[in-house]
Amino acid sequence: MLFLILIAAALFAALSYVVAQSSRSGGGDAARDKARLAAADIMNQATAVQTSVGRLLIGGCLDTDLSFESGNDTVHVNPGAPVDNHCHVFHPAGGGTPPRQADPQYAGDPRFYYVSSSAITNIATTCTDPSCADLTMNLYDVGEVLCEELNTANGYRVAVTDLPTDTQAGCPFEGTYDCAGNGNAEIVFASPELRGKNSVCYRDTVKGLTFTHVILER
Repeated sequence: MLFLILIAAALFAALSYVVAQSSRSGGGDAARDKARLAAADIMNQATAVQTSVGRLLIGGCLDTDLSFESGNDTVHVNPGAPVDNHCHVFHPAGGGTPPRQADPQYAGDPRFYYVSSSAITNIATTCTDPSCADLTMNLYDVGEVLCEELNTANGYRVAVTDLPTDTQAGCPFEGTYDCAGNGNAEIVFASPELRGKNSVCYRDTVKGLTFTHVILER
């Protein structure tokens, strides 16, 4: 009888361990799945904005007419944008794309920034003149899991600890590609691993983990 009790106790302990490990593993999978959904949501917004910009340009807007202003956002005000808002990406009279944010659980700053003045290496034309700068959608202070899932969604599988480091000027787009009037475009993605990538999460020397998606190649 004692022998049977010991066997039962051992089996119970083993079962408890398996259940605990399974629960722990399941929780991790659930967290990863949620981060994957957050990455998909960001990619959907990037595609929506890029499509809206293309539609506005086809409709007669110049790229310098575009405005990413929305609601109380005063960071992206383009003083040269048409006053009837038909070149506003997020306005019903313009692109009509709903403004969105990232999931704050995975990004320290969930706002999307629409940035000019950086020429992405091997994307369209690369030079040090503002005429070569691209228009990008940026997300700063990205969480490590989200960063990896964004790269995976773009076919770039690399551990976050091995991400290349680079620097990108963070001037919000206000109708020009000349950041702070310096007359130059910053060349971004000198790292061989990043060259030619138009949608990638990398380690920025100033902003930390940063997701960049090229909205308009120039």
